[in-house]
Amino acid sequence: MSKKPAVAKTAQPLNDRVLITQTKPESISAGGIFLPETTIKSSTQGIVYAIGPKCDELAVGDYVTFGEYAGIKVVVDGIECLIMRQSDILMKF
Repeated sequence: MSKKPAVAKTAQPLNDRVLITQTKPESISAGGIFLPETTIKSSTQGIVYAIGPKCDELAVGDYVTFGEYAGIKVVVDGIECLIMRQSDILMKF
């Protein structure tokens, strides 16, 4: 992933909130079988797009994992994102 992550231009999350862009889940299984969209679960991984002033463990561009039902979907700068608390993020890598 050599592409530099985008940075939010118009959005600034408050407190310990984080904006995350989800990565696309794989559409082909390990065995090479095509998976239709109706069977693919939403991704639980993404890239940090913007952070609030009280987020001390994350930086823009970090790859993170979060819970399946974490966050609220919003559109920022024309990009679909999730906004969630920093504590909803399980790990960064």
